[in-house]
Order: sequence, then structure tokens, then C-alpha cells
Amino acid sequence: MSQMSGETPDTQGGDAMVRLLDEARDRLPDWIELLRQIVDVDSGPGDVRGIDEVYDRLIGMLAPLGFDFQRHPTPGPDVIHGRRTDTATGPRLLLVGHADTVFPPGTVARRPMRVEGDRITGPGVADMKGGLVVAVAGLLIAGTGTLDRLDIEILVNGDEESGSLHSRSTIESLAAGADAVLVFEPGRPESGVVTSRRGAHRFEVAVSGRPAHTGVNPADGANAIEAAAHHVLAIQELGRRTPGGTVTAVMIDGGSRPNIVPDSATIRVDSRFDDDTTESAIVEAIGRLAGAGPVSGTRTVVRSLDQRPAFPRRDGGWFDRYRTVATRLGLDVSAESTGGSSDGNFTASLGIPTLDGLGAVGGGYHTSDEFIHLDSLATRAAMLAAVLDTEARGLADSD
Repeated sequence: MSQMSGETPDTQGGDAMVRLLDEARDRLPDWIELLRQIVDVDSGPGDVRGIDEVYDRLIGMLAPLGFDFQRHPTPGPDVIHGRRTDTATGPRLLLVGHADTVFPPGTVARRPMRVEGDRITGPGVADMKGGLVVAVAGLLIAGTGTLDRLDIEILVNGDEESGSLHSRSTIESLAAGADAVLVFEPGRPESGVVTSRRGAHRFEVAVSGRPAHTGVNPADGANAIEAAAHHVLAIQELGRRTPGGTVTAVMIDGGSRPNIVPDSATIRVDSRFDDDTTESAIVEAIGRLAGAGPVSGTRTVVRSLDQRPAFPRRDGGWFDRYRTVATRLGLDVSAESTGGSSDGNFTASLGIPTLDGLGAVGGGYHTSDEFIHLDSLATRAAMLAAVLDTEARGLADSD
């Protein structure tokens, strides 16, 4: 977040908020150490042992605040859900994050977390272990005096990067009835938080054909790769003529040997959309690829892999709260939309007010260049603490 030139924090509650920001910055060494504890653990797709280790460390970080954690089993990694046992009956706020990254085992050994000037690098440091530390730090700065007036919960899953296939139902069940959901995916440069996301729907298009020897009797075969090539062109054309959405053939494989007419080929398709109507149109169009293939003797099967509903922008609400406290802190914040999806798509589709992109600000997501800005750990933690403090003060004033 950038400092707003020529502005001073609002005086009403502003001094207390500035103290939160000062504390957050004073304690940056603490936040860096907390971040190192979870970044330097491999927790890639399906790495249940690593994900569990990140969970254990997060639970230890929040123990001083009295959170009681339960593990919810899924066919994949568990989902952990923490709630303060002595909480008041104020607004029920659910903080959401994920412990998994996209990086394979051994990545941490090759490039552990490093602090390099005003940047912190490391696998998953932005997406979204930095966000997990922002949530923890914000809660620690807010303190039990603030949290005692609020019904605060935290939920962390371990398969978000794989589409939350196993954890979706648990997320939706635990989020039901929440007054708001705050998601700690990476913040947007320079000062953005996410108020809407496109939905995502991924498909597998599988083509079967008939094998034959490429030298002796190729005409007896039915080339599945040739049929798949026709499908790829149709998919790309669909993407070009879908207003409010994108459709992209992202992976393809097929064949078995260099001297055999390929009898199978598979295409992976990624689609994004602004609303349910656009998604329905995409699903219908992709579905029309099924059946007899475009090459004689081939056949196509379409399978839905995973789906996240669109997260539409709604005016006011929690973004306004963040923008108000940002002004009092002398910071700037903007509302951003993105084509990327998150677990916030699930909660927003349930009608729960959802604010996303509240984590540390960085870039290079899912690459070896992934980073966050050092100061964003403090500014984003202070933002969360200030919002919670404002909510608690409002309850106190109404008592």
C-alpha cells in the first residue's frame, strides 16, 4: 500500500489506528519469522504431510489468542477450522486461506525464503503464505480485548491450488451463516483488494480412435490426435466469440508410439466467466463436442473437472469499511476485479459478503520469482486489526 501524499489520518479513532500500524511495523521481525516457519515447508499439491506441518504451525501461532481448532477430514488434505471458545456474540467473521502451494517436494531445499532488500522471496510466499501471516499478525495486533467482542473464525484448506475439489463442501458448510468472509489471497499492486472475481470451469475432452500401423495400414486407423486438433480449433474459436468469458485449450496429450496411429488424445480446457449465463453458454458449447468425433471412427467424451461460480461485485459493505480505515491510517486502497478465482468464489455465491485479496502485496505468483513487499506484511496486518477494532468499538458504543 502506498502512502497518500498530503493527507493525515482521520482524528476520530485515527490515533488508535495509527498505533496499530506503528505496532505492525515495529513487529516486522516477528512477522518475518512467522512467515519463514511456513514458507520453508514444502506443501505442494497432495503433500498431506507438508500441509499438516503448516497447519500445526498456524495453530501454534494462534494458540495465545484462545482459538480452538478442529480438523475436518476430506478425501484430500484436512480442512482446519479455528474458533475462539470464549468469543462474544458479535458479528460472525470468517477468515479464509489455504496452506498449499503449486511447488513440488524439494523446492524449499533449492530456494528457501529470503529477505532481499524490500522484498521477501520463496515458494508460495505471496500465494498465499504471506496472506496467512497477515491474518495471524492482524489478529495478534488486534488482541483479545478486541476479539472478545467479535465472533472470529479462521478456516484454512490444503487443496485450493487443485481447485478445492475435496474441501469445497466443507468450506460452504462452515461458511453458512457468516456475516462476512475475509479472504487472504495476495493483495493487488499497489493498493488493491479484490471485490469480484470471474468464475472458473475446467473440462477434460477425451477422444478415442482406432490404432493401426503407420507404415503398413494407416488408413485402417482413426487418428484421435487429428480429431483433437479439430476440437482445439473449435475451443479457441469459442473463446474468441464468448463475450464476458474466456475459453482456452491449455493442455493436450495423446498417442502411444511413433509408429502407431494414435487411438487416444486428451485436451484440458480452462474457461472463465463473469456470470452464470455465460458459464451456461460455455458448458453447452463444450458439451456439443461430445459424441461422434470430427474424424471418422473417433468418438469424444466431455467431462467437467472442477468449477468455481462467479464472484460478482456488490456495492458498499466490507470494502467501504477497509477504505475508511485506510484513510484513517493514511493509506490508499482500491477495489479490483480479477479473472483469477479463489475460495472466495464459493462464499460469495452463497450470498455472504466476501472481501478478497487481503493478503500481502507481491507478484510472480506460481513462479520461481514469486515475492512480496516487506512492508505489506505490516500494512495489511494493520488494516485487518483496524477493521476489527472499528467493529468492536461500534459494538461497545451500542451497548
